[in-house]
Amino acid sequence: MRRVQAGLLCAVLWGMGCETTKDADEGGPGGETPEESPLELFKSGSRIKVRGVTTSDGLRWVERLHDSQRQADCSWEKAAPDGAVYCVSHEGLFNLPGPGSRGDYYFDASCTEGLRVHFGPLPSGAVLTKHIACGELPRFHAPGERVTTTPYSLDLNTGACLPRALSSGDVAYRAGAEVSAGTLFVRGQVTQKWSGSGFTLRFVDGEDGSSSIHRIQDTARDTECSIERASDQKLRCLPSGHSTAVSFGGLRMNTNATCTEEAVGISCDTPRFATITSESRCNPTTATYAIGAEVTQVYARYGNTCERSTAVPSDWRFFSPGKELPAATWLEAQERDFKTYGRLKVRGAELGAVLQLPRELHDTQLGTACGFQPDVEGTPRCFPLTEASVTKGNAGHYADAACTRPLARTPNQPCTPPRFAHQYDDTTGPQPGNRIYALGATHAGDIYVWVQSRPDAPAECVRGERQSGTTYSVLGDEVPAKSLVAGTKRID
Repeated sequence: MRRVQAGLLCAVLWGMGCETTKDADEGGPGGETPEESPLELFKSGSRIKVRGVTTSDGLRWVERLHDSQRQADCSWEKAAPDGAVYCVSHEGLFNLPGPGSRGDYYFDASCTEGLRVHFGPLPSGAVLTKHIACGELPRFHAPGERVTTTPYSLDLNTGACLPRALSSGDVAYRAGAEVSAGTLFVRGQVTQKWSGSGFTLRFVDGEDGSSSIHRIQDTARDTECSIERASDQKLRCLPSGHSTAVSFGGLRMNTNATCTEEAVGISCDTPRFATITSESRCNPTTATYAIGAEVTQVYARYGNTCERSTAVPSDWRFFSPGKELPAATWLEAQERDFKTYGRLKVRGAELGAVLQLPRELHDTQLGTACGFQPDVEGTPRCFPLTEASVTKGNAGHYADAACTRPLARTPNQPCTPPRFAHQYDDTTGPQPGNRIYALGATHAGDIYVWVQSRPDAPAECVRGERQSGTTYSVLGDEVPAKSLVAGTKRID
């Protein structure tokens, strides 16, 4: 069985880019192709391009799809009026509030027709999008007439619809004529291009000739799936997408008033599965369940109390998790080291012994995972990934009473003992960028910070308090950016 070199499952699976291959697969749905003609997972078209970073050693690290006409990144999404997928770029899109959105502006006294309020005129080419209710698809509108009368707004406390004047400089717009998605974005069609043992690969073929991986489909359970670390500590393709309710963000929701059973949520859809990810910071695992009963009230823990929660979007539905589904019943992926480009090794997972999914880059010279970020000169470089960070200037922490020796901060129990400290520098250089330092010894002495007693007074360096759960370390020498692997931004 031939091996498929996965180019980019980044937006869907890993949130990062990866290597691609060169030749397109012209085989039919589910068909095998010759070894010498591997499946190309991302291909540029006349308008939709592949954007990423390349290196002099041949690495092609794909980041996003890019709409060359709109000069903005885009992603494949369903839209009205036909429900087809379009590569929608959200840059230049401005949302209109739906009914019941407190604090937003409306044209009418019943607060049903939302207005787009913008400081000054909307930019040229702006497109308005209306609130999407469950069961609806996104629709796009040209900006309509400017509102010259006093608009209305729902009172934050009472919910009453009351007149509310605009702030100085703000301009309010009504929605104008509807604009077809096909006149704004490239239309695509979802197709199946490859079938493996227990899974298929779905692609989107754009009308401009572009092609890109869309999702992995578990054929046994008929669900989209994505690679996560399962409850048995193995990488598996666990259910995701429209079939699956998930843990709700950082604030855990619960089904009962004692906060002892976690609730899972989903926007609009009726799920068949539920996944709950553990709260372990370093090694989170995900357990999978059948879906349980729907609940109408959820609870959250605030400090030591369990309270009713209203901090959820109105279109979310919540459920109890049902019976746990054994991790071993889901497709297993093997952790693998793939090709090495110079000193950068591609690491990831292999699914079904045929599909390679890049997950991260590893700098073999420094012995650490790394990711492409711009240095202060704007050049992408593979900076070491670390939990230690340093902030300089008024927001920093220092080892001396003159605030001249900045300290790095690390969680008390880091996932991996850090060797480097990262700084996002927006104070020097021609543009904001990143720096990396060797991490020195732990600092057990006093901590100093800059404090400004009043706006017209100079800042003073005073003794501060240590942050709970934080280890402070002195900085070593800065690692020269030019010693890191450089990349070149590229749009194919």
